Amino acid sequence: MIIGNIKAYQSIVSSSKTRSEIRGMTTELGVGISAIVRLYDEQTPSVFQEVISDKNSNYSFKGCEKGKRYTLIAVHISKKFNSVIQANVVAK
Repeated sequence: MIIGNIKAYQSIVSSSKTRSEIRGMTTELGVGISAIVRLYDEQTPSVFQEVISDKNSNYSFKGCEKGKRYTLIAVHISKKFNSVIQANVVAK
């Protein structure tokens, strides 16, 4: 998804029978950047976890409940671009 030239990619990696990890990358105009990435529980809707992507633009959220829906929001640290929102991210 691209909004304001920031991209947030996400992939889901299984780690146990009931929990999984959601991870991805943040980029600006094709170049990896650090960004604030928040994962929201869609049922409550409260912040489940918040991280800053690393120098290689990678982020991960561990301990996500399998089958649960989350919303992911990536925020440009300098607020140069709009945030990226990805809804209906389901941990598998």
